[in-house]
Amino acid sequence: MIFKSPKLHACFAAMALSLLLATQVCARDHGEVWTSVQSKNFLLVGNAAERDILKVAARLEQFRATFMRLLPTEQSDSLCP
Repeated sequence: MIFKSPKLHACFAAMALSLLLATQVCARDHGEVWTSVQSKNFLLVGNAAERDILKVAARLEQFRATFMRLLPTEQSDSLCP
């Protein structure tokens, strides 16, 4: 474990939760619309236009295909990164 002290671990967890909640409130206040796009191997979520998120998904699929060719493995359909 990274943290030696349970108090330090609890403090870090509380700060992370606070940051998460603050982010959610800020996003809600601005009326942003969040869009999710599912490609074959990736789930992308963002507040950009769906067309832009689809472009990113296509690019990530290209990167993945390239890495699969450069770094062959026995099982390339692994769900683990």
